[in-house]
Parts: sequence; C-alpha cells; structure tokens
Amino acid sequence: MQRRRFIKLFLAGSLGGAGLGLSGCEEYDFRSYGRYDYDYYPDSDVYYHSWTGSYYYYRDGIWIRTSKLPVHIVLKPFYRRRIRIIDRYPYLRNKEHRRRFPHRPHRHSPNDRFISDRERARIERRRERRRERARAERERLRRQGLRRERDRIERERLRRQDLRRQRARAERERLRQQGLQRDRNRIERERMRKQGMQRERDRIERERMRKQGMQ
Repeated sequence: MQRRRFIKLFLAGSLGGAGLGLSGCEEYDFRSYGRYDYDYYPDSDVYYHSWTGSYYYYRDGIWIRTSKLPVHIVLKPFYRRRIRIIDRYPYLRNKEHRRRFPHRPHRHSPNDRFISDRERARIERRRERRRERARAERERLRRQGLRRERDRIERERLRRQDLRRQRARAERERLRQQGLQRDRNRIERERMRKQGMQRERDRIERERMRKQGMQ
C-alpha cells in the first residue's frame, strides 16, 4: 500500500516538474528569417544573423563579429531562440537575453530541432543565392547610376555647347548691328559733307551774282 502510494506521488511530482519545465520553455519560430531576426544560442552566448551570415560572440571583454566561429565554440542547435532585434548590434541587450534564455547544457525542449548537414547546406545555398541576387542588384544599380551620370554629363556638354553657340550668334549679331551703325554714320557724314559743299557753292554763286550787280 505504501509502495503504491509512493509510486503515485513520484509520478505526480515528475509530471508536475515536466509541466513546469515545458511551460517555461519557448517554442522556436520556424518561419522564414527577416532582416532583424537573429538566432541566439544561450549555451554559447552567440548570436547568428542569417541574412549576412555573421556570428557575434564575446571574448576578452569585447564582442567580435565574424563569418566563422573559432573551433572552441560549439553551437548546440537543440537549444536556440529566434530573437527580433531592431538595434544596430544584437548584443546591446545581452543581459536581458541571458535572463530570458538561461544557460542549460543538459536540457532540451521537444520543440527544438537538430539541423542536419543537408539542411544546413540547403540554407547556405539559399543564403548564397540571396547574396548573389543582392550583389547583382547592387551591380545593376551601380551601372544604372553610371549610365545616369554619363547621360547627365552628356546633357551638360550639349547645354554648354548650345550656350557657346548662342553666345557666338549673339556676338555675330552685335558685330553686324555695329557694322550697320557704322555704315549709317558714314553715310550720314557723307550726306552732311555734300550738303556743306552745296551750301558753299550756293554762297559762292550768290557772291558772284552780287559782284556782277555792283558792276
């Protein structure tokens, strides 16, 4: 009787402890990664950004960003957490993350999963394709910017060429008007000269007629 009662109490305590353990465990989010999503590994205190393929780990009092972890850091994919971080660096709230996800090396959640080498390779290929598309997009934008810059330079050259032509045309027009004005002035001077000569002849003729009248 006592043995049966002890077994019941033991099973109740085990189930209660398991329930408490599972209630404190957060499920991993298997949706596609976003720009601000990081994988946090509490056992190693490491952040991983899938978009850039960068790891962040703490060593000698500073946080280090790298694309390949050193050999002494081994990640445990059974216990990782998806965190959405808007900050510039994921480790700015490391104390809060360590408090939310404590280190537990021998305890795993049934919702955690192991990433096989095939799946990791598939993820890496997908990430490489994404990087290649981003690189191709940057190259396309760079070439488009170069074309726009060349077009702008060509338009500026044509504009300056038109300005030089307009200035040359205006200068020719000014010289033409200046030549016309000089011709008009010369003709006016010639007319005035002839008019003076005519007046002088008339005066001489009157003087001659006056002398003849006196004789």
